[in-house]
Amino acid sequence: MSRTLTGISQTVVIQSLEDELKNHQQKYNYHKRIADGYCKIIQQTELKLQEIKNVRYNVR
Repeated sequence: MSRTLTGISQTVVIQSLEDELKNHQQKYNYHKRIADGYCKIIQQTELKLQEIKNVRYNVR
């Protein structure tokens, strides 16, 4: 037997889903900022490593 949700319970479900979505979006944005920071550090480290290798090979 299927019943339709009442107006109040629909509102509660919608609000709950919106809250959950907002929470997940905040977590996503937080972790994305961290990942972006690590990505930048990795890129800088790779560039520095390449510079060091180039200097080492050019000295020979």
